[in-house]
Amino acid sequence: MRALVLLCLLPACGYALATAEKAPNGITKVYVNQAMDAAHDVGPAATLTRVLRDRVATSNALRHVALADAEAVLEARVESAVESVSPQALGGPPTTPKYVLAMTGSARLIDTKGTIVWQSGAITVSEDFASGLPLCNAGPCAPSIVENTIPMTESNRRRALERAAEQLAHELYGRLLEGF
Repeated sequence: MRALVLLCLLPACGYALATAEKAPNGITKVYVNQAMDAAHDVGPAATLTRVLRDRVATSNALRHVALADAEAVLEARVESAVESVSPQALGGPPTTPKYVLAMTGSARLIDTKGTIVWQSGAITVSEDFASGLPLCNAGPCAPSIVENTIPMTESNRRRALERAAEQLAHELYGRLLEGF
């Protein structure tokens, strides 16, 4: 009786039994192709490829193999990476201006016959990043004449691109093994 009560209470605390990961059509050997990027920036595509290869290499359901040994090829693509200014509250304390980066991507699994056996559909992830601008333009916190905020903003943007590509890779991998 205690075991039955315990089994009923475990899901309530967030505990769940692990389900076995399975890929579509019983595929176990996969080659992860270099991701494509529709934009002019190759950094996110390289990160997407690296993280997908790492996820497949550590998977219980899949093995990353050479192209010649693969039962299927996993192709991923970064469709877009768009930045926008994050809205700020008016009348509040000064804050560093922030941006939101929205990255959209997709993936598909193609078997050795050239048949698409799985497609993710478009997935969009977002990451925030701060501009390099200071909190104020006058007084002791104002930037000096020689200080250039553009490199700091670009550095923050690049880190946001990398984080978004990593997040996209995890989402794509999760969808690949979801429901099979």
